[in-house]
Amino acid sequence: MTLLRRTSPSTGSDVAYYSRRTWARRGGAAALSVGLATAAMVTVTPVANAEIVIGDCTIVDNPNPENHTVCPGVDLTGSDLKGLDFSYADLSGATLEDADLSRTKFIGANLTDAEMDFARLLSSDLAGADLTGASLKFARIFDANFNNANLTGANLTYAYLRKNIINGEARANFTDANLTDADLSNMELAGAELSGINLTGADLDHADLTGTVLIPSDTTVAVGESGNATVTWPTPPSLTGTTFENCDRASGSSFPMGTTTVRCTVSTSAGQGVGTFTVTVRHPSFPWIGAPEDGSDGDHYSATVGDSFFVWFETGGFPTPTVTTTSELPAGLTLSEEGVLSGTPTEAGSFPITITATNIAGEDTLEMTLDVDDGEGGNGSSDIDTGSLVVGGLVVGGLVAGGLALAGLTGVTG
Repeated sequence: MTLLRRTSPSTGSDVAYYSRRTWARRGGAAALSVGLATAAMVTVTPVANAEIVIGDCTIVDNPNPENHTVCPGVDLTGSDLKGLDFSYADLSGATLEDADLSRTKFIGANLTDAEMDFARLLSSDLAGADLTGASLKFARIFDANFNNANLTGANLTYAYLRKNIINGEARANFTDANLTDADLSNMELAGAELSGINLTGADLDHADLTGTVLIPSDTTVAVGESGNATVTWPTPPSLTGTTFENCDRASGSSFPMGTTTVRCTVSTSAGQGVGTFTVTVRHPSFPWIGAPEDGSDGDHYSATVGDSFFVWFETGGFPTPTVTTTSELPAGLTLSEEGVLSGTPTEAGSFPITITATNIAGEDTLEMTLDVDDGEGGNGSSDIDTGSLVVGGLVVGGLVAGGLALAGLTGVTG
């Protein structure tokens, strides 16, 4: 295996890594290709149609808690293991440095003391995995799932969450994970899901916590008459083992027009991480409200007694307008401040409704009519009665108005 060098994206210094070797299935068997600089080919033996053997390690297909891969201490340095299923596997002490683990499953796997430096974890699933004492230095993580994983004492120094090139988001799920005494120094955790995480004794020195639950969220407010705005924000929750310290701008401070970056710190007993959020102050814009494109006939809407009804009116403007009405709504229906008219009507009739969207810049109104049918073909608002007409001994279902049969029959005498 060839030892190469490259520049670390986080430090700018050279780091060592190994050339990658890959496996591929061929006609139900499996093969492993090794870099040209490797001294000897690794023996690959097909065991079953979907099983793979790398060296002395058999990768069990469709693993379960009773039947799974058992390869403690295996050396898979630089291997291309994309999409393989190592769920429940025993890979304790394994070497997976610089391995491509994209879409690889390690659900419930034993990865204690595993070496995973520079590994690529793109959409990898490590839910419930035991990574106690594992090393993931410089690991490249994007959209990976560490839900309920045990990373006690793990080393994630300079590990970073790769950003989506389309929307710029970097995601990883550490919900309910245990990172007690883990080394997260200089780790890029920006955008990670950390709800329920245990960070007792974890080293957060220079860790980037931007976009996590530990840092206030970006906020946009309308400028006041003075040309500034007083901006407040809630103190973020403290997760197990963490303390929110402060920000370089206090909540309740005055901010000028434009965007200001605020820097905040979070500490544990072992180190202090940082994160930023932005405060944007802008001019308000006039509100507007409009009918959705579906569900209506012009400005008319139809409903039926006893049937659920739901319309969400579109709104815009800054700040987000509040939606209200002073009109009488059919019994059983309510209008929310977000512009949702919903419920189950209990009375029939035709209801003219005026809906208003309001913010500090002004208001906009929408006129509509809601016709609620009684479920028997009428809306209870006309002089026409529903019933049956007896004509020449025949009972004709239809409408009777002023003694005339509206059943479409002509020339019938009694």
